[in-house]
Amino acid sequence: IVGFGGAFTDAAAINILSLKPQLSQQIINDYYSQNGLSYTMGRIPIAGSDFSTRGYSYDDIDDEEEEDLELKKFNLTAEDLHYKIPLLKMAINVRPHLQLFGSPWSAPAWMKDNHNLTGKGGIKGVAGGPYYKAWAQYFVKFLDAYKENGVEILSAQYVSGIGFHWYLNAMSPPTDLDKTYEEFPNVFLLSTEACEGSNPFQEDKVSLGNWDRAETYAYDIITDLLHYTTGWIDWNLALDVKGGPNWAKNFVDAPIIINSTAEEYYKQPMYYSLAHFTKFLAPDSQRINATESGAQILDTIIFETPDNATVLIALNRLNDDIPLNIIDPNLGTFKTTVPSHSIQTYVWYL
Repeated sequence: IVGFGGAFTDAAAINILSLKPQLSQQIINDYYSQNGLSYTMGRIPIAGSDFSTRGYSYDDIDDEEEEDLELKKFNLTAEDLHYKIPLLKMAINVRPHLQLFGSPWSAPAWMKDNHNLTGKGGIKGVAGGPYYKAWAQYFVKFLDAYKENGVEILSAQYVSGIGFHWYLNAMSPPTDLDKTYEEFPNVFLLSTEACEGSNPFQEDKVSLGNWDRAETYAYDIITDLLHYTTGWIDWNLALDVKGGPNWAKNFVDAPIIINSTAEEYYKQPMYYSLAHFTKFLAPDSQRINATESGAQILDTIIFETPDNATVLIALNRLNDDIPLNIIDPNLGTFKTTVPSHSIQTYVWYL
């Protein structure tokens, strides 16, 4: 396990910091403290994303004919200085060794062949060309700018990990992760974005108290971890009651929903589903194989943790209670029942 975490989007920071300081701090504690989810990772969008109040990059130019290959106009924005960086510092204060990584939603429009922050445009030219070199330098400037503002982000000279999202899973089975691992065994796999409510056919973008969504989270995490994935990063840490703000109107759900008018926030069932993994699978935990007998109708996964604990997580997505016998040759047998539509975590030590 590399770690678990969430994304410090503009929307998340705007919502969390809209509350009184005590409540803002409490949300960070709910995610990053030992009394909360014990998150150890965080994702930072490089410039804006759809979960911003506007579309932007760090080097925007109004004139479509103009370019800035030397990135002389590169600057952080008010969103970084007033929202994301202050919130990140709150998290770092709670979790001093927080591992952070950045990922862009888009390159500046002038770098792209469609001259737009959105759409299917790619970087102009070919790899190694002037636009790709400017794009690489854009990342370096982002890392340097955040470091100057007291936030250090994970970086490497060469590719050390591969990130993927959970969208369109039905079109991309988990065996694709196995193939990727077999092709690149020295590179870690990390699920870097997930959220409920993103399906255009889901009318309720935010669904308070929805346990089906908690079940979907748990199933996706178990499935990913069974296929060489080393961690799982949720999307927005928090959103408002409409699932925003989002300038593109792509409203979705989040584990914490904030009602700034009432000065309160709500922990969704997804939050508690995440806890079964984030609280018990510390970094460097190692997945182990187990022999299953009988009808394999539970979704299960087993890890050994750095403190020599064995952790079994069992998810029952069926309408019936399912009996479970856990047999450890060193300790004996433990018999239990996993209730219908529930998730259970069992921990034992030698």
